[in-house]
Amino acid sequence: MPQQQNLSVQVLLSCMNQTDENIVKKSNLQHTPSVVINQCSVQAQRRRKTPQHLLWIDSPTRGLSVSRNLALAHASADICVVADDDEWFEADLPRIINQGYAQCPQADVLIFTVGNRPVKFGGKPRKLKKWELLKINSVRLTFRRESILNKHIAFDVLLGSGTGNGPGEENKFVLDCYKKGLQIFFVPLKIATLLDSHSNWFYGYDKAFFYNRGKSTRYVYGFWFACIYGLYFLAAKYPLYKKTVSAAQATGQLFLGIWKNELKKI
Repeated sequence: MPQQQNLSVQVLLSCMNQTDENIVKKSNLQHTPSVVINQCSVQAQRRRKTPQHLLWIDSPTRGLSVSRNLALAHASADICVVADDDEWFEADLPRIINQGYAQCPQADVLIFTVGNRPVKFGGKPRKLKKWELLKINSVRLTFRRESILNKHIAFDVLLGSGTGNGPGEENKFVLDCYKKGLQIFFVPLKIATLLDSHSNWFYGYDKAFFYNRGKSTRYVYGFWFACIYGLYFLAAKYPLYKKTVSAAQATGQLFLGIWKNELKKI
């Protein structure tokens, strides 16, 4: 039995246009240390007076990656848990996170499970292969803060909601971790459930979504792999988008985004 650790834990929660702190209750984080970045219509960044375990920052910045990097810059815990505004976290989250890192003590990045969004990584803790990193999304992502800072890794501000360039910031983040030698593991422990509610970050599967997906996939993975992964993505997500856009339209827009390559690496 792995020895239980005593790592400090903070949730990095990104949200928009919140007028009060109800999002903390909605996320079940009333008693969990958290850094909340609320991107809203203020003139300059400001902190709100909150309970000691909660750091709330109102910010005039825009973009999900910008928000997450700002939260990381203000974090202080051993372990950071990446969060969106549509999750319900387990009440004993710090204990679960410590249990996971006790089972995978060599992990710099540790992927957990989300109750209603299963991922097929198996039922045992293990190190993830490079191609499996494509299946990771932010709602299951945690990492050792010092490991990330020491390797100068951050979320790419050219990607993610709010940039107009499409998603993929979490995939590029974990791929950057992999390229810089960090150890990425999976542990089958549930940390959260996704809420069936409107998100400020996702506006639905339309033609613009698929064009941006192609553009961002080309940016992250290069031309040939983007084409292969694009076909997989179109097939895997078909049940989710078939009522709003045809397969032909989705395919055409995704590959147009790949071909035009408007988002070039800098």
